[in-house]
Amino acid sequence: MVNIPNIPTINTIEFSAKAQDIYKQIKGQLEIKHKEKFVAIEPDSGDYFLGNDQMGAVSKAKEKHPDKIFYLIKIGHEAVISMSSRFKPVNYGNIL
Repeated sequence: MVNIPNIPTINTIEFSAKAQDIYKQIKGQLEIKHKEKFVAIEPDSGDYFLGNDQMGAVSKAKEKHPDKIFYLIKIGHEAVISMSSRFKPVNYGNIL
């Protein structure tokens, strides 16, 4: 049997909405100075962390909040990852 660590249960709709609200508040300043970088948002605290790539942002976030889940956005884009031009993103970021 594989031992799987506890995975926190979250309401992804509420989590995403909180993170998107935070992003809306900081979007203007981030797009001026940090376009094309990534931001990891911790919705409960409102803290956010910048990185040149996805793992850079999440690594910084994990330093302060090691047990949290983050909402990841590529600054200036609607989604972090697009599967192809035929598919539209489900939301404006990813939960990591």
